[in-house]
Amino acid sequence: LVLVIAVVGLSLSLRTVTANDSAGDQYSSVAKTVIIHNVEVASRDAGIVNDVIVKVGERVDLGVALITLDDAMIARERRIAELNTVIARLDATSDADLLFSRQSHAFKKLQLSKAEEANRKYAGTVTTSELEQLSLDVEQARLSGELAEMNQSIKQKTVELKSEQEAIAQLQMSYRTIRAPIGGTVLEVRKQVGESITAGEVAVRIVNLERLRVVSHLSQQAIDLVSVGDEVTFVPARRSLADKPV
Repeated sequence: LVLVIAVVGLSLSLRTVTANDSAGDQYSSVAKTVIIHNVEVASRDAGIVNDVIVKVGERVDLGVALITLDDAMIARERRIAELNTVIARLDATSDADLLFSRQSHAFKKLQLSKAEEANRKYAGTVTTSELEQLSLDVEQARLSGELAEMNQSIKQKTVELKSEQEAIAQLQMSYRTIRAPIGGTVLEVRKQVGESITAGEVAVRIVNLERLRVVSHLSQQAIDLVSVGDEVTFVPARRSLADKPV
């Protein structure tokens, strides 16, 4: 069986095709071409179109910029996020309060220890009220140390928080540029400079014409005569079967 299918172009119109077996029997079929990669590229963010970089018919590669949105406000927000991160990191590097509280606690403990030692040698050297005050000072210094440690931990978490906010600002900035999710040919540009666009709205349509799928519906009789792996010859619908096949 020699199967010859007339391929219709991108119009996706239907055409009758024929297949002849060795006995000369003819089978009719319908075939059409289907674009495998046909992508409508939507904007991830809302805004005003600042620049349309591509034109209809232009070939683009994966990841190239197609359209940019106004980013003046987003750029300022990103800068604020960057500065907040810097400030948080500088604050976290300073542990003066923690060091002071630790030294103060150690000093208060030493004072109490010396007072207790003096009383052991000479009873009544330090009064009971003085010892109680020294004990209170030690406890206060200990609690101040715990508070300083907690504040230092909060500073480190603040750095993480500001870093995440900066990352979000960077991500929002990237959304101001609509990029090609595939390589292919620009088939349609739906937005122009100065027009508004909403999040999720389609801005550009891209198709990849390097790979197409041909769909043909064969009769049951023809299907019985072909197998997976058989060679098939495709001929454009506007050519005759005598022309060079595709």
